[in-house]
Amino acid sequence: MTIRDDVLEILALLEAEGVRVSIDAGGVVVEGATSAMSDRARAALATLEGRSAQLRRVLAEPAPVAPVVVEKAEPAPEPAPEPTCASGHLRDARDAEGECWRCALAVMNAAKTKKRLAAVAKAKARAKPKRPGPPRRERCLNGGHALTDENVYVSRATGRRRCRECTRERDRARRKRGRKNYQPAPTPILSQEVER
Repeated sequence: MTIRDDVLEILALLEAEGVRVSIDAGGVVVEGATSAMSDRARAALATLEGRSAQLRRVLAEPAPVAPVVVEKAEPAPEPAPEPTCASGHLRDARDAEGECWRCALAVMNAAKTKKRLAAVAKAKARAKPKRPGPPRRERCLNGGHALTDENVYVSRATGRRRCRECTRERDRARRKRGRKNYQPAPTPILSQEVER
């Protein structure tokens, strides 16, 4: 840093504090200095008092114009690719130029889903409305039993409703038919010894 730069820096600091510095035949004239100035501004003032000759020279000469040197600008190095894309996916070898393959896949899947949903909505709009079926029966056809929630069994496989009372009657009849030919097996007597 040259002496000129040093003096100009001090003058700029004092001007920022509201202090005006000038030179007359007697030396350095300071206007606007107060006790509320910062320590740095006070130190700058003390520095200027010992440099009145330098200050006179700096204020008298015009500011030198620095020569402008135009250098060939080197091309800026390409920035290193970020380790993640804008969505936060980690980059890897499958990424294309500036494009994350996971983001591209998500965009493709979203487009396919949108297309599929549009086709389903269109098909529903074209489909004939379903006719309502016959009203639900209140009594079963076989025995005339009431089809209440307690008396109805809904098949998990077919979703059909069956009358529980009719099922009980059918099972009783089947067991009764099976008893006609029923002959119990002889039970061995365990208390007697079997002779050989």
